[in-house]
Amino acid sequence: MIIRIFVITFMLISCAAQTPATPSPTPAPQFKAVYLVRDAGEISAAELKQHPEIAVVGSMAALQTTVTHTMTIILDKNAVDLVEPAWLQATPQRWYPIVVVGYHAPVYAFREALPAFGIEGPNVDWNTTPYQGGFSVWKLRTATANNKASCMQGYDQPATVSNIMQAVEVCDT
Repeated sequence: MIIRIFVITFMLISCAAQTPATPSPTPAPQFKAVYLVRDAGEISAAELKQHPEIAVVGSMAALQTTVTHTMTIILDKNAVDLVEPAWLQATPQRWYPIVVVGYHAPVYAFREALPAFGIEGPNVDWNTTPYQGGFSVWKLRTATANNKASCMQGYDQPATVSNIMQAVEVCDT
């Protein structure tokens, strides 16, 4: 009987002395893309709600802190003025796919709206050349002191997350 009481007491003390298991921290979400937008953007809130793999931010500072690994940088046409071109051209993000949503003409998107890529070329009369709607993708492939090679493609189709990520995949190959 004394042994039984001793064993039960020992078990209770042992159980009480154990510290509760500390839950392991939840890993930070591994975003596939970050979308910089001001107010209501070209990609609908309902569409974004269906894609938790897309981080939605509203400032350049938030964009910079969210881009922690290789990911697609999506910029809404209403937020391109928030972007610091020098940051886009710095390593490592200069090698990441960049999408401008709201312009399907890539020359307009990456030369006129977001002049961060050193794109030159013929004058275009944007009063007669359609450029609104859809999205454009840019992906730097190689760069030397004198030359750059990139994929630059425009898409005159709805700016859905699925369409954008498919286009990025094509440009990324």
